[in-house]
Amino acid sequence: IAEKAVSYLKARTSNSTSNVFSTFKDWDVLEKVLLVWACNSFQGGRLYPKLSRVNHSCNPNAVIQTIKSQGVPSAARTKQDANNGNHEGQRLLAATRIDKGSEICISYLGLLLYADTATRRKKLENTKYFKCHCRRCSDTNMEGAAQIPCPTCHPRESPQLSLNEDVQYDDDQAVQYTTMASTCSKCHNKPERGNKLDKVHQSVCNKIVAFLDTYQGLSNANK
Repeated sequence: IAEKAVSYLKARTSNSTSNVFSTFKDWDVLEKVLLVWACNSFQGGRLYPKLSRVNHSCNPNAVIQTIKSQGVPSAARTKQDANNGNHEGQRLLAATRIDKGSEICISYLGLLLYADTATRRKKLENTKYFKCHCRRCSDTNMEGAAQIPCPTCHPRESPQLSLNEDVQYDDDQAVQYTTMASTCSKCHNKPERGNKLDKVHQSVCNKIVAFLDTYQGLSNANK
């Protein structure tokens, strides 16, 4: 977005509508400012002196809540909102118990917070330009949502790669779980990448991500 915005302004510096940029030279600085805005703004493009500095975690201990009332504190609104009589703001709420001295973190991912590590990291790299190394991304044992029955301990039945019902329902809680990126704690084997099961797994993940992106886009459009 920042690059496109700068390119747009450069191409129109000779137009009468762009006189403010006719002698402008600090394009790199402008692009940096736009990137800071793009990576730290909230819904509606708003920047906040404190809230915009809260870091990300895929295992957040706080959430951002949008406030729509006449009693929004001035600290929760931008100066422009206050001048325009807009009483919508944001506030930071604890999502769990936070020990004194611990860092307060939120999620930048929206509904994709519930996706697997590879998907979350790819989204953050594409939109926020950093690779996440939070505890959840670094510890595969925390990836409950991405775990599958170990392909070695629980072989799939061809041609549909289906599991028998005992493994599917796991009533006895005897199933050994792992992820496509980790080693099984029982057989110590790591699922083979690039095989049919991996492709099916990735296809399902892609469909879920596409659904979440579509759902979130529709949800934001209706706000």
